Amino acid sequence: MKRNWYKYLFIMITFFVIGFIWWNSSKNGEESSGISQGVLYEIMQIFARIGISTDITEHIIRKLAHFTEFTALGILLSIDTVLFLKNMKQYVWIPLFIGFLVALIDETIQLFPVGRSSSVKDVWLDFSGVIFGTILLLVSKQIYLFKLRKTLK
Repeated sequence: MKRNWYKYLFIMITFFVIGFIWWNSSKNGEESSGISQGVLYEIMQIFARIGISTDITEHIIRKLAHFTEFTALGILLSIDTVLFLKNMKQYVWIPLFIGFLVALIDETIQLFPVGRSSSVKDVWLDFSGVIFGTILLLVSKQIYLFKLRKTLK
């Protein structure tokens, strides 16, 4: 049992990320916008320091944040699937299904705080992040296995 502690660590990290996603969705419109504007300001400062002029908007920051959160979730759900079920190709539907449910619940949560709204487009954006994260993990695993086989020959 001691050898499998990392499996449960990854499950806990996955639950933490889901909680973080839903916690952000429970913020009212003013709080959420304030966070996005803060991130936008920092990004604009970084671009200004390196001499790049850009027209990034708060809307783009918000969409990138969703995509990034759900990409991380897709990676974690895929790692959990590999750790517990081993055969990712046979069970690839599990991280996709759970990721889609998390996206649906996320957008449902956003119906309730003042100044927030829900969008079917956002469910698909979130789900595309899960798909991207899952693909990243599958490709990384194949590259690792290819390099491992190459070194063993």
